[in-house]
Amino acid sequence: MSTPPPKHRDLGHAIVHNNCKFPVYLWSVASTVLPEQTLLPNDEYSEVFRENTDTGGIAIKISTDRDGLYTSAPQMICVQPFLHKGTGPETG
Repeated sequence: MSTPPPKHRDLGHAIVHNNCKFPVYLWSVASTVLPEQTLLPNDEYSEVFRENTDTGGIAIKISTDRDGLYTSAPQMICVQPFLHKGTGPETG
């Protein structure tokens, strides 16, 4: 009998690969903000999809400006929405 895989493996991963020729800066944002990650050209960032019970999802925010999250610099925002069964708009 084998051990079942950890539950987080069922959820998958968010992966960001920097194809730019310059660094980009990334933050994982929920009800708290994880520390800034610097992605140099061809670097990759990965995190397990996870739930934020306060807001329901996680946003990965990317900017070409260091500290761009806090300076109103332009950002690309990727959202990991999580809906519990029976809570989404499709349930009426």
